[in-house]
Amino acid sequence: MKARIDLMIKDRQIKICEVRRTAELSRKSAERQTSDSMRAFEALVASVQSSLDKLIGEIDEKQKMTQKQAGGLIQQLEKEIYELNKSSEEVEQLTKDQRDSLPSFTNEMLTEARFPQPSYKETVISTVTQLKEKLSKDMEMFLAVTELNRLRQFAVDVTLDPDTAHPNLILSEDGKQVHCGDIKQTLPDNQDRFDQVINVVGKQSFSSESFYYEVQVKEKISWDLGVAKESINRKGSIKVSPENGFWTICLRAGKYKASCVHLSVGSQPRKVGVFVDYENRSVSFYNAESAELIHCYTDCSFKEKLRPFFSPGTLRDGQNSTPLIICPVYHNYQI
Repeated sequence: MKARIDLMIKDRQIKICEVRRTAELSRKSAERQTSDSMRAFEALVASVQSSLDKLIGEIDEKQKMTQKQAGGLIQQLEKEIYELNKSSEEVEQLTKDQRDSLPSFTNEMLTEARFPQPSYKETVISTVTQLKEKLSKDMEMFLAVTELNRLRQFAVDVTLDPDTAHPNLILSEDGKQVHCGDIKQTLPDNQDRFDQVINVVGKQSFSSESFYYEVQVKEKISWDLGVAKESINRKGSIKVSPENGFWTICLRAGKYKASCVHLSVGSQPRKVGVFVDYENRSVSFYNAESAELIHCYTDCSFKEKLRPFFSPGTLRDGQNSTPLIICPVYHNYQI
């Protein structure tokens, strides 16, 4: 009975630790969200103020131009009045017969001097439309950055597993970098090692939890990234696809693909974020600098442990010698 009570006490102590940890994560998340929101709204307010200042400046400039035009017309009309007064005096000095022989006067100059009231409607509409488009883009960016920062709280420490690396792959001592060499190394041909395809997986395996990591891919012309089931085939020719237990994206000849699907990527990523939502069975890939969602696999069939998956690609005459680098993940990343 005492042993059973002690076990119950221990279970509750563990639960207390879990609740405290969750509460602390919630507090930090709330602080990050508050900080991000304040920065975002300050930027939005600054955008509105900038647009307002620009609009007021344009209206003021238009009004100055109108006043200048009005002043010029007034001077012209005053000059014409002077000339007409002069002509009137001259006419008064003429005899009746001389007056009768004069040509009739017209009011053409006065008609030409009509001065329309300036309209500011188009200027206001144009400024408001531009502001609306900018705010919409800024809000989309804010939401994307906020979402990516939320995922970063699931960051895990990933290192490469040398026992799985193809013999041509060269790993750094800390297990954070990998590139393809031009010489095949003599390594034990264990059951976990890729023997034909230039691949390697992470040491860490994950199940029943979400995890996130980032990899630098800049200056590379070929690479594969993602996750794979722990039970994937590592011998012989391999087709990287969800059906075979791989959820990856790749770069080939300047084009991005996810399995057989060609991807439309806004800006070429220099760093890629990989997020696995084990519970909701999805794998998402992000441009870690612009927060753009590159691709998302849904309805994935995991059912076992997953490992981060990497392929730096072949050398391609030395043009693809830059390594893939697993990067530290910084929370509250600002774009």
